[in-house]
Amino acid sequence: MILAIALLLGSAVVIYLSCEYFVSSIEWVGRRLVITQSAVGTVPAVCGTALP
Repeated sequence: MILAIALLLGSAVVIYLSCEYFVSSIEWVGRRLVITQSAVGTVPAVCGTALP
C-alpha cells in the first residue's frame, strides 16, 4: 500500500514537472517564431497535449 502511494505521488510530481517544461518550451517556440500568445495557446499547445 505504501509503495502504491509513493508511486502515485512520484508520478504526480513527474507529470507536473513535465507540464511545466512543455509550457515553457511552447512559449519559447512561439517567441522565436514571432507568434502571438493566443495563437501559441490554440495551435501548438493543443496539438501537443492531444498527441498522447
